[in-house]
Amino acid sequence: MLDKYRHFLFQNNKKENTIKAYSNNVNKFLNWLNERYGESTQSAITALDLREYQSYLLNIKKYSAAGILQRMNSVVSYCNYLYSENHLPIDVAKDFKFIKVQGLRSAPEIISTNEMNKYRREVHKAAKKRDIAIVELLLNTGIRASELISLEIDDIELSDRKGMLIVRDGKGGKYRNIPLNSDVRKALNEYLESIPVDMHHTSKLWIGQRGSLAQDGLNKLLKRYAARCGLTDKIHPHMFRHYFATKLVRDRKEDLVLVAYLLGYSDINTTKIYVQPNLDYVADALENLYIGA
Repeated sequence: MLDKYRHFLFQNNKKENTIKAYSNNVNKFLNWLNERYGESTQSAITALDLREYQSYLLNIKKYSAAGILQRMNSVVSYCNYLYSENHLPIDVAKDFKFIKVQGLRSAPEIISTNEMNKYRREVHKAAKKRDIAIVELLLNTGIRASELISLEIDDIELSDRKGMLIVRDGKGGKYRNIPLNSDVRKALNEYLESIPVDMHHTSKLWIGQRGSLAQDGLNKLLKRYAARCGLTDKIHPHMFRHYFATKLVRDRKEDLVLVAYLLGYSDINTTKIYVQPNLDYVADALENLYIGA
């Protein structure tokens, strides 16, 4: 039957290495079955055998979750083949549940607060009002790079004490209003006042020497400051969005509903990734743990 199974895999365009791995895994399972029960006929495989073998791989052999999954995939595939060829009276793998091992689903990688402060200071040192406004807006609103680029002057409402940003996501005309804090209001006011009079005819917010700012231009702008402070590999447009969301969720303990709204997510579950700790965060928590009397 194992030879026929190999031929079946070959007919289904499985690669030679895959066929070899599956065959070895199945052979080990059959040997275990024989040693445990003295069972030589493969028509006697049961659903209990599959569960017991998975437990054996976990508790006796101490294989990793990935190793167990790889081995059990082979065994389940073999049992499915036996059933399809009428060599098993029942579909023993139908309700089989693969082992679930709790893993650490990392949140998106972001730079440290010190690194962000260093980067932000580099931008302000250059004293280019447009660039300062762009970085402050990315940092304090979490908008996407595409949303930032498409902003028009009329999308901004500013006064001495408050400000509002209208963000259109380009998906069926959906938009959201994001309040602007004092840092962003100041940066935007100074930038808008600096726009030459002969450029007031355009509706786009971000104006450069060659016209409206494009995605490539934004990338180059952000990378230019990153290079000056040694953060070239860590800075990219979407990182600001991750940084904004992580700060709100992890440091400010803000409600996920609020974060989902600010980021423009229709499904709150999308924001749950920012609740997940990364390995560095876990390591720091344990390093600073004090268990005293």
